[in-house]
Amino acid sequence: MNLCILDDVLRTPTHIVVRNNEYVLTRAIPSDCWVYGKTRHPNCVQTLCKIYNNPVPSIYTDTEKRTFEVLGKQPDSVPWIHVLGLDRIKKRIYNISNHLETVLGASSRKLYNEIYLDTRKLLGCLSPAYVCIKTLEKFITTEQNSSLRTCLETFRPLSDQKAKPVIYNQAGTSTGRLTVKSGPSILTLPSRYRSILKSRYKNGSIVSIDFKSLEPRVALSVREKSAPDDIYTHISESILGGKTNRDVAKIATIAALYGISFKKFKEMSKCNDRSVLDRVKDFFAVKIMTKNLAGKEFKNYWGRPLNPNAPEHVRISHFIQSTSCDTVNVGFWNFLKELKKLSIVTTPIFVLHDALILDVPPESFNKISELCKLGIKTPLGIFPTTCEKF
Repeated sequence: MNLCILDDVLRTPTHIVVRNNEYVLTRAIPSDCWVYGKTRHPNCVQTLCKIYNNPVPSIYTDTEKRTFEVLGKQPDSVPWIHVLGLDRIKKRIYNISNHLETVLGASSRKLYNEIYLDTRKLLGCLSPAYVCIKTLEKFITTEQNSSLRTCLETFRPLSDQKAKPVIYNQAGTSTGRLTVKSGPSILTLPSRYRSILKSRYKNGSIVSIDFKSLEPRVALSVREKSAPDDIYTHISESILGGKTNRDVAKIATIAALYGISFKKFKEMSKCNDRSVLDRVKDFFAVKIMTKNLAGKEFKNYWGRPLNPNAPEHVRISHFIQSTSCDTVNVGFWNFLKELKKLSIVTTPIFVLHDALILDVPPESFNKISELCKLGIKTPLGIFPTTCEKF
């Protein structure tokens, strides 16, 4: 395993690269190295090890940290290589390298490591959104709810109409669903306020690329079962024989995958036929999935660890949601690479759960719409998508 300890960790003039137990000084970060230091770097190991519930050891001990805190020094500002000496630093780097080899080097984790890196690349390519200050001020002034006013304030531009960059946390939830660590609170912005976003391009548009019926599609795909374009109509007509309409089929699907009881399903759908929910559960092989997901080693399809204490009735929903998060993030990264390959101009600005928000010039909108009709390539196959004005 190749590891690069960044200069800001040790306060050295160069980075330190560890390859085959040899130490090399470099001013550039090699692309084939895991990176210990800046948490925003695509190859950052701290976040990945946190996901694996096995944090990376620090360069300094707790005692050393407290000593400098007493002296009024922040540990991250201390030139540890001078304080501890080269030999001791080498031993600690060696321990970090061995730890990473153990945590990341297992063959069973190779697939998720790759998924993680693609997601990091996706998040790392996002640009700050442009905001219409006049519209933002109007909404802040008229909004009565203090929480929503706070949400709107996070979009306030710093300069040149640009909002702060959005920084996502990949380890903020047990399933891997992204949360906003800093910057615009796009995940909680009500749709009625989306007009605060404006295009950086003349006559441009803010568009949303969305996956259709993502989670039920993933539930079928992980069993290598093909999913029709309109899953709910298929269930209504082919699985339920036309006994219910599409809306009831959709509610039955949600109930089956999210562990909702028949009583609650009946309240939600006004359908009194228990066989409807049972047949939908059979279609998604809920009993088989429940059995397969039992036990202490609970992880998603790609190998991301999930909460081992999750009760049985929510395990399927956690598994599907987590697998879906990773699947769409890689899909979006593939889509952006395809746009670049085709020289289609666009600026990605946000990831909104199963949607990618783009700022596009007028000449790109139709091209992107046509590409979306072909679907997006994900690790589980090509999934149908839509392209709409945000």
